[in-house]
Amino acid sequence: MDAGILRRMTNTIRHRGPDDEGYVFLNHSSGEYLKSSSGAWPPPSHACNLGLGHRRLSIIDLSPAGHQPMPNDGGTIWITYNGEIYNYLELAEELKARGHRFRSRSDTEVVLRAYEEYGSDCVKRFNGMWAFAIWDSLRRQLFCSRDRFGEKPFYYAFNGHAFIFASEIKSLMHAPSMPREPNHRMIFNYLANNLGRTDFSEDTLFRGVKQIPPGASLVVNRDGIRSHRYWQLNYQDGHRVPTTDVKRAAAEYYALLEDAVRIRLRSDVPLGGYLSGGLDSSSVVCVVRRLLENCKFQTFNAAFPEKYFDDRAYADAVVEKTSFKSHHVFPDGGDVFEELPKLIWHQDEPLYDLNFFTQWNILRLAKAHNVVVMLNGHGGDESLLGYPWHFTYFFTDLVRQGRWRRLKEELSEFSAVHGVPPSQELLRVFRILVSSSVPKPLKDLLRPKFSLDCHALNADFARSSRNSIELPRRQHQYVDTSSSVGFKVYPLPALLHSEDRMSMAFSLESRTPFLDCRLVEYSANLPADLKLHSGLSKWILREAMKGVLPESVRLRPDKKGFAAPTALWLRGVLREPVRQLLSSHRFKERGYLNGDVVLSEFEAHCRGEKNLFGKIWSWVNLELWFRVFFDDPHFGTAQDGSSVYQ
Repeated sequence: MDAGILRRMTNTIRHRGPDDEGYVFLNHSSGEYLKSSSGAWPPPSHACNLGLGHRRLSIIDLSPAGHQPMPNDGGTIWITYNGEIYNYLELAEELKARGHRFRSRSDTEVVLRAYEEYGSDCVKRFNGMWAFAIWDSLRRQLFCSRDRFGEKPFYYAFNGHAFIFASEIKSLMHAPSMPREPNHRMIFNYLANNLGRTDFSEDTLFRGVKQIPPGASLVVNRDGIRSHRYWQLNYQDGHRVPTTDVKRAAAEYYALLEDAVRIRLRSDVPLGGYLSGGLDSSSVVCVVRRLLENCKFQTFNAAFPEKYFDDRAYADAVVEKTSFKSHHVFPDGGDVFEELPKLIWHQDEPLYDLNFFTQWNILRLAKAHNVVVMLNGHGGDESLLGYPWHFTYFFTDLVRQGRWRRLKEELSEFSAVHGVPPSQELLRVFRILVSSSVPKPLKDLLRPKFSLDCHALNADFARSSRNSIELPRRQHQYVDTSSSVGFKVYPLPALLHSEDRMSMAFSLESRTPFLDCRLVEYSANLPADLKLHSGLSKWILREAMKGVLPESVRLRPDKKGFAAPTALWLRGVLREPVRQLLSSHRFKERGYLNGDVVLSEFEAHCRGEKNLFGKIWSWVNLELWFRVFFDDPHFGTAQDGSSVYQ
């Protein structure tokens, strides 16, 4: 076991845990171990063949008692863990009743004791976000697990002899066995399947690097690797709350949401929250106000001069209602290219759009105001059908069910609210019904020919790397299938990936109340009629928040989030640097894209003939990703932007 490699791995992700570091080296045959910390660094003996390292961001129990890697009383079990188990207080009481004694107030020790008591089934009792590895010397196995939705990352590589893991891919690259080569199959999916999708499978854009899927655990022992899913989201039509009982459903939903927020306020460090002015983040902030007796909670927003992107009026209404201190940041796009290498270095994989630049600026502002824990609104759109395309699948279900009167009413309301002609929605419904009747082999054959995203690909690359994304199994209702895709393929996996990496870049922890497992499971068993109603999405949340949210926010029909004016920036302040990048020799020689087609599309966008900002930005980010992780001979030095644009 090379102690120097392990330390370089943990130092690379120091931003994830600047408060403390620790190491343990073990012999997995004899059970002997040697501890080390930042204050003392004895090299392990030649007999040590297993090492665990940890960087700590102190959130709960700031004392040395929370130091990791953490052992059990006999030193036979060790844990290194990233995340928060929000119901740790309740679990601690349960474990104390079973005879366990605690040395700390940390949730880390609760995870450790729960494993002692329940074994691998302990994860089923956790409500939170986590990625951890537990070495069990009695069973001679490494037990690894990731939370239900993948809020926390767990990357690993296994060559048949050595198993290495880390919270970020760049950390793994210090191991001599890592090839540090791109994964062409995943690059094809990134380029050809709309908006640069990543994180939808175990594979990554780095060859040889895999990730534990959300809701799964992994056991490593002398027999190799064995994985299993301990949780998956089910949509059960037979156990749904009756559509007519709106008041009951709204009351139950609010009670779950309030408790989800309550347990996510458990912290020994200052808290804050995103406040875009949208329904989800505003709901979280207003529930926080009901739970906190003081007003120390701070909110953070981004503002733009372009009226369409500026939601300050909605955010200000929430601030007025809650009296929380509010802060704004004003990104203008001028420093995007200066910041991008840092963003991509922290992300490990290319970003799929520029909205995350807004998020980056908000988190930097929060860090400047000494906030350590941020609450966000992710997950509400996936569980409560918050995206516009969910309406199309809802209308498709109404057609299949023969609910013609409801279809007519909802189409009329949707058209009035969103300005979309009913005939246009019905055409989309027709396409879905036709597509669902086409056999999969024929669909796979036709997809490359009809995909709007493939024409810019290099023909040889497309031919050699073409593959299709494996979608979640179809649910009984189309709208449930659409929700399932949102959770497992796009957009939630990419959103959570970015949220974790960007918050950790500033040594902040981001918490997601709408992904409380109880709340998500309850939402999955609500009928679509309680989620989509009168042209508005997330209807049950709107009903639950009566009297809690300002009415202007509760009933706003549009959805923006932290959208950046990317299309405008590409035609203005970013036009010349993007043109230079896409015209560069390095870009053209990659072999993934047709340089002439790319430049033609970019110029068409700049002239206003097309709106291709998402696709253009995926090309730009892929190129910068190559420059940061593969062109730099001194891996990782491009974090500061040096050599990336040379």
